[in-house]
Amino acid sequence: MSMGSRRRRRRRATVAGPPGTPAKSPLPSPTSFRPSTIAYLDQFELTMTASKVKLNHGKDVRYNLVVTPTSDSSQQWTVSRSFKELQEFQLKLLEAMQLGHLCHAGCPYLYSSIKGRFPKECYLYSSSSYVMGKRRQAIEECFTTLFEALRKRENNSSCSILPVTVAQEFIAFLNEELPIDHEFRWENFVSFSKSPSSSSTWYTDGSSRSISTPTGLSRCWMSSSDNSIESFRSAGSNNSMLDMCGLCTSDDAAKGALTTLNCGHRFHDECVVAKLNETLACPTCGQKL
Repeated sequence: MSMGSRRRRRRRATVAGPPGTPAKSPLPSPTSFRPSTIAYLDQFELTMTASKVKLNHGKDVRYNLVVTPTSDSSQQWTVSRSFKELQEFQLKLLEAMQLGHLCHAGCPYLYSSIKGRFPKECYLYSSSSYVMGKRRQAIEECFTTLFEALRKRENNSSCSILPVTVAQEFIAFLNEELPIDHEFRWENFVSFSKSPSSSSTWYTDGSSRSISTPTGLSRCWMSSSDNSIESFRSAGSNNSMLDMCGLCTSDDAAKGALTTLNCGHRFHDECVVAKLNETLACPTCGQKL
């Protein structure tokens, strides 16, 4: 028998449907689900502009992040901030990234990019066209790097910090001055997602399908039952995800110290031992140990 005859073509696994209907590819694994925070951010395109404004004591520069929903550009809005306000937001992002946490995503690179690419303070000629243009370009690069990292599927499935605390901080920034009844405000997106007719979306090569999100995954991605912007800020400032057991959702010290798995999720020893005896994988995200 020749080598050619022994080779078999790999055939893609399919799921048979009713007679006369095309075969379907099998459903993907749970790790291909998008967190609700990332599904929300996936709706938008971002661009950055800069403009000078006249003040009583002189001139100031406003850096404008234009958020455009891809499905309806007429609903776009602008997040306008001074350079000092953007510096404060940069510090919040760096704190939310919790440098040193355990994960297999590109968080160290993202941290160094946000920290290193952000423009330095410039007290002289800060409103000149040259400085304004350089700052706008650098700030836009920071936002682009952050946005791409958040939407990257490998990062979302490999890190419990990026799609939760970091994404929440970014969403709070985008929504801070957005009217409460705006169609694309976070609270309205969550309310729609929780309705019986809505569902979570998962990635495929060229299309998307909708199925219900498993309870375990929703627990992995949602740090609180309150999905308001204020709860985002509270969760981000207190780093509550690091101080809570992923199984009993408690920080009760009487149960002992929290153990951190390689994926970044944390559990009390007495809570997680029984689960690990069943299978050597994280009870929250399923990553093998």
